[in-house]
Amino acid sequence: MSWEGILKGEEEYSFYLGQIEKIEKMLERLYDDIEKSAIEMNKQTDLPIEQARKIIKNIQKGTIDEIEKTLEEFKQKLERSF
Repeated sequence: MSWEGILKGEEEYSFYLGQIEKIEKMLERLYDDIEKSAIEMNKQTDLPIEQARKIIKNIQKGTIDEIEKTLEEFKQKLERSF
């Protein structure tokens, strides 16, 4: 493999790794927001927190699924960039 190929592979790897880190942080923030919203819903409605969490997760299901799908795609691309 040429130096150019090695450098390109390293750049690709760094790019995908950076994207994965950003997506994981986004997912973490989303789950934090869900938890905060569940706590707030519990305070306002006396609904058990587990039930509030489940309701909010169901509302955010499409977003969660899309983010997790994107994360998995980038992980696969990272593996292929080796």
